[in-house]
Amino acid sequence: RSLLAHVVDLLGDDPALTTPRLFSGWSLRYADEPVGMIVRGTVYAKAAPDVGEAWRALGSTPFTYTRGDRTITMAGYWSVPPDGLERGDALRDYLGLPPDD
Repeated sequence: RSLLAHVVDLLGDDPALTTPRLFSGWSLRYADEPVGMIVRGTVYAKAAPDVGEAWRALGSTPFTYTRGDRTITMAGYWSVPPDGLERGDALRDYLGLPPDD
């Protein structure tokens, strides 16, 4: 089963959630606003600048990519902490989505 299918299952049947292709992965959009992405087998949440260190303590890392001989860090996207891939309510919280009713 794919990571995308797992994420969609965790988030439940929500018509506001869409998952268009994004480069080599998928964008996670809610009500047409980007809330995260899945790239290279990792789920990233669009995160406020002040969450970085707290999320790092939970095992998260910022999204990085390589351009030429440089590694570029996008501090606005952090990998979802492990509990977010186990529980739908935690994933919704990390992505900034409303609770699933």
